[in-house]
Amino acid sequence: MDRKALGMRLATARKESDYTSERLAQECDISAVYIRQIETGKYQPSISTLIKFGNVLHRSLDYFVQDSIEWNELNTLTGIAEKCKHLNPEQIKMVERMIDAMYEPEKKS
Repeated sequence: MDRKALGMRLATARKESDYTSERLAQECDISAVYIRQIETGKYQPSISTLIKFGNVLHRSLDYFVQDSIEWNELNTLTGIAEKCKHLNPEQIKMVERMIDAMYEPEKKS
């Protein structure tokens, strides 16, 4: 696993969620020093710690470890879901209608 990439993603998610390392540490029941060490790539957290980060920061586990996962359908769907987080409700409905339109059975003539 690329510790530096994981650390950068953690720092990005933390900042986007308006969390300080101290606040995230408190929420996850770990030390702020440990979070800063993860963010700089010095340490690699356990899966259970990554799950805690994901739950608090509203990120999926694969968000943090995406460099270690080979491409698959789940990565694609997760990427789409991450992008949809930044859409307003009207845009999300539009995306949903587009997906529905792609799966309508072909009309027989």
